[in-house]
Amino acid sequence: MTTQKYEVGATVGAGRWPYAHAHPDCWLEPLQGTVLRVDSPSAWRGTFAFPGKDLPSQQEVTHHVLTCQSQGLLLSEVPVTWETDKGPKVYWEHVDSLRSYAQDYAEWTRDRAEARK
Repeated sequence: MTTQKYEVGATVGAGRWPYAHAHPDCWLEPLQGTVLRVDSPSAWRGTFAFPGKDLPSQQEVTHHVLTCQSQGLLLSEVPVTWETDKGPKVYWEHVDSLRSYAQDYAEWTRDRAEARK
């Protein structure tokens, strides 16, 4: 499997700031994400890769990921479970877009203060 920038289980941010397009007083705190394994069955739940399966097996997912990686795919993306106001949601993120949650929160605080000026 591909090497990741962040360890599986790490809490990350990626500039996902709800309502950042609105007035700064409306901004919600940045979303926190948890990095999953590329071959985590929960990352593939309900995807087109496994039609008709709510949760594919570990064997099916590992085979699919290895096939994709042999074709040069899924080498720089990782699944992240984001905690949203509607519950957890998995999005695939490019590893270069991830940062620690503390860094993301600090950037959000700085940008929000700047936007209020």
